[in-house]
Amino acid sequence: MVRVEMNKQPTPPKAITTPASPPQTRPKLGGFSALIVLSLLVNTLFLTGPIFMMQVYDRVLASGSVPTLIGLFAITVILYLGFGVFDMLRQNISILRGEELAAQFEADAFKASIKATSEGANDARLLAPEDVESVRSYLTSPSVLALFDMPALPFFFLGIFLLHPVLGAVAITAGIILGILAVINERITRAQMSAAQPDLTASTRILVNSRREADSLVGNNMLGAASNYWTGMLSHARQKLTRGQRTTASFASITKTLRLAIQSLVLGVGAWLAIQGHMTAGAMIAASIVFSRAIAPLEQVLASWRNLLRARSAWQRLSENIPPAAAQDSNFSLPAPKSTIDAVRLAVAAPGTDRTLVQDVTFSLSPGNVLAIAGASGVGKSCLARALSGAWPTASGSLKLDKADLSLWPADSLGQHIGYLGQTVDFVDARVRDIIARLDPNAKDQSILQAAKQAGVHEFILTLPEGYDTFIGIGGIQLSGGQRQRIGLARALYGDPFFVILDEPTAHLDGAGEQALFAAIQKRKDAGKITAMTVHDERNLGIATHMMVLENGRMVISGPRDAVMKKIRAERGQKQVSA
Repeated sequence: MVRVEMNKQPTPPKAITTPASPPQTRPKLGGFSALIVLSLLVNTLFLTGPIFMMQVYDRVLASGSVPTLIGLFAITVILYLGFGVFDMLRQNISILRGEELAAQFEADAFKASIKATSEGANDARLLAPEDVESVRSYLTSPSVLALFDMPALPFFFLGIFLLHPVLGAVAITAGIILGILAVINERITRAQMSAAQPDLTASTRILVNSRREADSLVGNNMLGAASNYWTGMLSHARQKLTRGQRTTASFASITKTLRLAIQSLVLGVGAWLAIQGHMTAGAMIAASIVFSRAIAPLEQVLASWRNLLRARSAWQRLSENIPPAAAQDSNFSLPAPKSTIDAVRLAVAAPGTDRTLVQDVTFSLSPGNVLAIAGASGVGKSCLARALSGAWPTASGSLKLDKADLSLWPADSLGQHIGYLGQTVDFVDARVRDIIARLDPNAKDQSILQAAKQAGVHEFILTLPEGYDTFIGIGGIQLSGGQRQRIGLARALYGDPFFVILDEPTAHLDGAGEQALFAAIQKRKDAGKITAMTVHDERNLGIATHMMVLENGRMVISGPRDAVMKKIRAERGQKQVSA
């Protein structure tokens, strides 16, 4: 026996119940002041070893004083403890800061990626979540600390110069050569990786679309061809990336070889100077160690150059494609709409292009109105429906809720007042209750039940293995097109929104489903709500109060349903007489 305990409210999965709090301002790639200070301390304390060695060679061995050796060793141990503590602190701060920065971006990156997919765009927004992960991965890796060690490099060279000017000149010359190699590597590798980015974005889009069309690909025996198409696109990107990797690897090997050779050179020159009596043996060894430390960060940066470039490119794309949250949504709260929906010379273009798909759409709807958008296939009905719901931006004209342009409504607030049912209904991996509630963690059972009953899907949900707690999204149970559409309708009706847009809502419904649909629309009419729906079949016009006809992407007639139908019949009669 199936039991449905709607009041129990079991704990949903964390991914569903933990709402992401979008940042109010776009975070900057900064806030690393503590890392700069700690890196300065760590690099200063690194000199403990070379200084201790100098004192042992030049003072302790010469004097044979054991107390001096013990005193120096005690001081060295204390300084090394400080070195270890500061180094551990900066590594932990780097990890925490990287995670914090990623957390600030994750929600907006997800929204941008989904928005780009919804708009059919093929731009960098598709990769926004991956870009966040690239930045996070680099900032939490040990490689990033090498960047904070780089500013200490001139001071190490200065220390070598103070030990002896000749050694300083050798070290500085070596540093300049290695720096030039780093600049050349950066310019070559950056160009190669940038060239691969368009192909990477395109391959990601192909993969996303292929997953969405999995049944069609398999059913039409297109899986092999689709796989070849995707791998071909990915192959182009990887060829360019491989060239960049090979370049980086080559420069890293050259740098490592030069570093080892120059370190030996410094030791050899120091030995010659010691033989000549211009410096001590301790200073000679200390200079070799300090030079090795000075060059180490540069070598580490080159070794992780690909990751650095990837993180930098990812950060640039995030900064360019994800505006500050304050720019995305207004914090001003508008009153709930309750009077009109107005469109004036509305035009809709395919997102990311200048191609206008719908134009010259003008209408005004009042409480209780139901607008039927009619026309042949391909005239732009679905495009207009997406624009009315806010899924697609408008190219020109205005669309207003209670005299306030749609763009003035914060996205989260707008979702409370608009419901949308598209022709294709897909669900995230979630329970029925969460899908109907639009993943609202604070949804009330009564509101979920009301939407399900209004859509006529309550009884069906009770037959599922876990009732309203059944997972039906990706990896969940298989539903028919009509069942998915009715659950999608319940989602659109959830919260009793003021304006609901239904795109071909009867496409997959049987007789009972159609009855539930029209009963729900009638209930909305009686409650003073506004509904718009695209239609193919004139039999679905009975529920409408207003009607609009599109031809070739342009509105040719609009007004009260009876007046529009009368005009259409009159035109048909004239054509028949003429024929």
